[in-house]
Amino acid sequence: MTTSDAIGFWSYAHDDDRSARGGILKLAESIAEEYDLLTGRTLELFVDRTALQWGDNWKERIDTGLSAATFFIPIITPRYFSRPECRREFIEFSAQATSLGLQEFILPVLYVPVAGLDVDSTDELVASVARTQYEDWSSLRLLGPDSSEYRLSVNRLVTRLTDIETRLAEVQRDNERPAAPEDEEDDLLGLIAKVEALLPDWHDAVVGARTTVAQRLATADTYYDNDIRLRARRAKQSAHIANLIRFANDSLPLSLRHTSEAARYSARSIELDPVMTKLLRDASEHPAGVELIESIGHAIDDAVVNIEAGKELRPDRIDVVDFYAKHVKLSRTFRELVGLEQEYKRLVGDGNQIVMRWAARLAEVREAAKQGSQVP
Repeated sequence: MTTSDAIGFWSYAHDDDRSARGGILKLAESIAEEYDLLTGRTLELFVDRTALQWGDNWKERIDTGLSAATFFIPIITPRYFSRPECRREFIEFSAQATSLGLQEFILPVLYVPVAGLDVDSTDELVASVARTQYEDWSSLRLLGPDSSEYRLSVNRLVTRLTDIETRLAEVQRDNERPAAPEDEEDDLLGLIAKVEALLPDWHDAVVGARTTVAQRLATADTYYDNDIRLRARRAKQSAHIANLIRFANDSLPLSLRHTSEAARYSARSIELDPVMTKLLRDASEHPAGVELIESIGHAIDDAVVNIEAGKELRPDRIDVVDFYAKHVKLSRTFRELVGLEQEYKRLVGDGNQIVMRWAARLAEVREAAKQGSQVP
């Protein structure tokens, strides 16, 4: 297969296909067959992210800037948003496509209704899906694949794919027109200005949680100190339970605030991602690119330091989700804390993966500048 072939990445939670009795993969098969019929060409849909082919083709298409038709088809369900690998795929592809003006390459399929699927969602990934022109399959999935309504909808979706291919050809023709060197520098400086306008709010989100982290650690220390004292004097079980419940009640407002800060960090990182992706790509092609973006590079470096510091934070402590989960029968507060902590981890994971991707690309740009070459 060459980069001129149209391919698609079928992003879904595997458990959903099992629950749908194979309906999700059957839909992928129907789309590929209809595409073949309408165009006389093959649309290779990669459906297994664990397979070597998925990884090789994903890297190839991302690294070449989606220079050939590359569709990303996420199958949206409640479970989709809880799977880190699904979130990562959507965010990374969206950044690349948006940076190239090819958002149409993202075709979400709403397979079942999702509560809170709204453009105002505090989860920026949920809001991003809500803003796209997704295909609503929530009723169609209940029909047989041989029903006329189902087949008409498959045809409509595939026709949309072929229309997008036509749009890609137009974009490629526009991009083939050579730009004057001064225009290229103006474009790069314009991108730098866009990034710098977004950086302060993003940087505040990166470091803003430090106070909350310190307060959460202090609350945990108080709990552990009390627990040690209670054990030393062989206090009754009721005293230990009271200490636990007090800890949960003290932790809840801090966990709510921490999750809100994580949502802001994730949202600002996702917002900045397409612009930063384009900036790093264009900087790699400019003779003075590294020097022009050095202040932005330092901001990325600082964020990486912050991420690494978070990994080393209190390694003696057990995982907080595990700790809260052990005590969910004591009070509803512990159940709420489990949910909040899981959401916090998802959101911070989104932001951290984005930043580490920037850092890896920045390292490539810096190294290429040292060698006097361009990053592919």
